[in-house]
Amino acid sequence: LKYVNGSLTHDIDRTLAMLVLTAIHDIMKISALCPVVAEGRGPWCGYHVGDKVGDHDAALGYILEYEPEVLPSFAMLPRSQRRSVKFTQCKMDYNMGWLVQAEAPPGALFSKFRKVVQSGEANPADVSFYFVHWLTDLAGAEPYPQEGCEKFVLMFPQKVLASFASSFSIVQKLSTNTETEVFEDYLQWRWKTTEGRLLGPAPAGPGSIARMRICVMAQGNTQQILNAFRTIPKEDLLVLEEELAITGCTGQFYNREHSGELPDEGEEEESVGPALLVYYGPALMQKSAKTDPAGALCILADVYRQARSLFPFSPAKSGESIIVRIDAIKDLEIKTIRATDTPGEVWVLEKVSAKDAQVRRVNLVQHQKDGLNWSSSRVLFAETRMVNARRGKYWSMVRSAAKQVTATSGSQGSATRTKSGSPSPRSREERHAYRRCISEKFPEQVGGGRRHTTHADGCKTMPTIVGSPASKNSTIDSISPMVGVATSAPDESAAAHERYVTRRASEPAPTS
Repeated sequence: LKYVNGSLTHDIDRTLAMLVLTAIHDIMKISALCPVVAEGRGPWCGYHVGDKVGDHDAALGYILEYEPEVLPSFAMLPRSQRRSVKFTQCKMDYNMGWLVQAEAPPGALFSKFRKVVQSGEANPADVSFYFVHWLTDLAGAEPYPQEGCEKFVLMFPQKVLASFASSFSIVQKLSTNTETEVFEDYLQWRWKTTEGRLLGPAPAGPGSIARMRICVMAQGNTQQILNAFRTIPKEDLLVLEEELAITGCTGQFYNREHSGELPDEGEEEESVGPALLVYYGPALMQKSAKTDPAGALCILADVYRQARSLFPFSPAKSGESIIVRIDAIKDLEIKTIRATDTPGEVWVLEKVSAKDAQVRRVNLVQHQKDGLNWSSSRVLFAETRMVNARRGKYWSMVRSAAKQVTATSGSQGSATRTKSGSPSPRSREERHAYRRCISEKFPEQVGGGRRHTTHADGCKTMPTIVGSPASKNSTIDSISPMVGVATSAPDESAAAHERYVTRRASEPAPTS
């Protein structure tokens, strides 16, 4: 709407721009359309020359900036409307869904937008244009107008929609508060308005941000999720608590995460990065929160673990974020993700560029045909990794590393001190040791996710291809960079393999 001669009338150009943005907003989710950063145009949103722009919002921004003619509906808009559309995709670089579902760390969510707000480049009309677009985008996911309207009335929980509308005002705090402060305030507000009446005050202390973010992602079943945090292996618990508390902003930390701690004299927390953004993590949690919340947490933890081995901790990258896309598994049941229906098939996490990675389903027997770079890929959800997690081997390694940190630093006692005098769920040394284990100390066992089993005779085998006809009496040296060791598979007959596959398919999914 706009005012003309003192009266309110319909703004045709603005409405047309909104329809165009709704139509083109998600087209780059078709990976074949994503552009490659050309010479002289990089880096673009963290992607270097020659990289394929994997993030669909950044990919669309690249096209609007450098090749707008390939989108005629956009190219034919009036110049002022093209500027507004480009602002939402190129300059603003803000995804409302990432905030509402606590999907992204504060660095990826707010950093660029905060700079725009503080520089005064944010036109209030363009910011409003984006927020209205966000609502039309939700409805536009349905192919017909009536179904789009019904989405808000019949398919959208009222409390979630109310949270969407109420969260619009959050961005106003970016002019005075840091990205992490704004995001932490949002998490606390969400807990108070949706969970506080039944569950009391929001969590505080180590691991609190992980619990709050996961509960927001799941959009319900909060008590079951909190209970699941108590039942999952300590290995997975530590991964979630650490990774979900990385801010992606240099020098910024969550206050709640350190609530009640009394730091050692002279100790300063070191910023590390990059932060990991698991794209469609909320979809995975919403799919499985009711039926198998512990299983969903374990799956999510393994994604974070393997992603961290591809993008190691570094203080120099504390202000960066990495997108890990799990589109391939977001709509699957946990038991389906873990099932092995075809010999040699596994889920892998592939590093696509310096900015992102994606989950893929590949066949290790036919891996040469899959076009996968094994040196920058990691096997996910390996069966023996879950068994070892339950046995606590990883946790023992972290404990050992924590003792080394304590001995080196000369601090007394491994438990983090609290104002109440009781130890927190995990020690300060263990939190630091996790990063050391991932980045330096245990690159094969931890960084690679312990992708093998060591038997009594010292033979290391890879269980994900057990019984594969192509692996019979063979050593698969070509994938050793991915699995950490050259692997020899046991000698099993085709009949034994068939029984193995049948049994695996019929087994219920483990809950932790």
